[in-house]
Amino acid sequence: MSSEDELKAEIARLTRINSVLMDRVERSMDLQGDAFSIFQTAVVLEDKVRQSAQALEGALDDLGKVRQQLHEAIEVIDEGFAMFDAQDRLLLCNERYRSIWNTSTPLIGATFEQLARALIARDTLPQAVGDPEAWIAERVEQHRNPREPVLLRTSDGRWLQVSERRTDGGIVSLYTDVTEVKAVEARRRERELAEKSVLLQSTLDNLDQGVLVINRSGRLEAWNQRFIQLLELQWASLSMGDTLSGLKGLESLTEVSLPFAAEHRTADGRLMDLRINPMPDGGRVATFTDITERQVKEQQLVQAVDRLSQANTELERFAYVASHDLREPLRTIVSFTQLLQRRYPLEGEAQEFIDLVIGAGKRMNALICGLLDYSRVSGQSSPFRTCDMGLIVNLVLDNLRVSIDQSGASIEVAPLPHVNGDAVQLVQLVQNLLGNAIKYCRPDQKPRVSIAAEKTDDGNWLFAITDNGIGVEESGQDIYEIFRRLHHNTAYPGTGIGLAVCRRIVQHHGGKLWHEAVESGGTRFLFTLTDEQPAD
Repeated sequence: MSSEDELKAEIARLTRINSVLMDRVERSMDLQGDAFSIFQTAVVLEDKVRQSAQALEGALDDLGKVRQQLHEAIEVIDEGFAMFDAQDRLLLCNERYRSIWNTSTPLIGATFEQLARALIARDTLPQAVGDPEAWIAERVEQHRNPREPVLLRTSDGRWLQVSERRTDGGIVSLYTDVTEVKAVEARRRERELAEKSVLLQSTLDNLDQGVLVINRSGRLEAWNQRFIQLLELQWASLSMGDTLSGLKGLESLTEVSLPFAAEHRTADGRLMDLRINPMPDGGRVATFTDITERQVKEQQLVQAVDRLSQANTELERFAYVASHDLREPLRTIVSFTQLLQRRYPLEGEAQEFIDLVIGAGKRMNALICGLLDYSRVSGQSSPFRTCDMGLIVNLVLDNLRVSIDQSGASIEVAPLPHVNGDAVQLVQLVQNLLGNAIKYCRPDQKPRVSIAAEKTDDGNWLFAITDNGIGVEESGQDIYEIFRRLHHNTAYPGTGIGLAVCRRIVQHHGGKLWHEAVESGGTRFLFTLTDEQPAD
């Protein structure tokens, strides 16, 4: 009950009391003052009634002024304004709110749900067409438990933002027409979309690949100039929204499983690398890359590699045969020279010449043996299998036992892994590197060599053979080149083939060989080998 109703009820109660008292005065015959006393009380009560009536008139007048001011205030605002009581009945609204509902049904006193149903009955809200009852239930829930503003779209294209807030006595609603704001936003989005479309088309046209974008319905969405060129089409022959029926040979692009890759040959015989990938919106994008020239070059490269491989094989065979055939006359020269030396002892220059011939013959024989080793790396390699590098190093130490004992070398071997390779060649590799470490030692120090291995990030093994020898002078020369020698033969005998053979063995095993200086003196040779292959 409002304060106005309470005031009216109080005045009515006082009026009834006054009437009862006045009636008693008229019927009383008591001359000793009781009637007068009652009359006096009635007069007082009547005066209170009159005062209360005057107060009520003033309150009603003030209330009318407040109502008028409130009415004028809510009518001035551009938004639709409505106030609902605790029972969700409409208490107050402005003309703007009435125009939103646009109904002949009286609004004041109607519940929010009744108003919503009346609105749906006129098909004013397109979003409620599919399931009106579901929309009403959701909207009533939003109204009774307001959180975020709600956007409504009317059938005439208007957009209304509904902001609602619960108060102590009910709910206050404010309906704001944001149609222009939405229109500005829509124009901005359209402008941005157009700009992005131009940018996208420009980007596509600058690609060297042909690009075709197909929407989720299987129709053309976008394409670039390169696509037109590769398929020899006319730009005007394509229209956005077309099906692929007009693109001969490409009709099935919408049916293949994604991702898809294949080769596509055009009508003029050019070969395309065709790839189709899905897009987030359910469409698909196809790219066409002209690989005609690349395929020709790849075929030329394969042919060149075949010719080079054949030439290399022939060269290796020639080197092997030539080296083998050269050793026979060389052995004859050395043997008969030595026989001549024994049978006819000579002195002076003659003996010196004989020694030079024999020494040169032996060095020539060592060079030929080195060439044979070099040529056999690829041509006579055994099938790769798992090799225990620990056993291989032990075999090398046995082979070099005499050199190790004579030089007093100390060899430190860490635990070594199993690798994939040719055991014979790996023995030759380690023996050459370890033999060099012992041979190229400092005159005042005994050789000290360490052999270790560690796993690399790519799963292979990195081996390191470190010595304390004379080191490798940085001269810019490739010490792995065949016949490359850094020292005179009188100081350190050799053929200059050992490191070349080592590099060729490592390369044949798919690894790399290099060296680096050690801060304390000496050299560290490093090479990589592949890990052992798992058993089938």
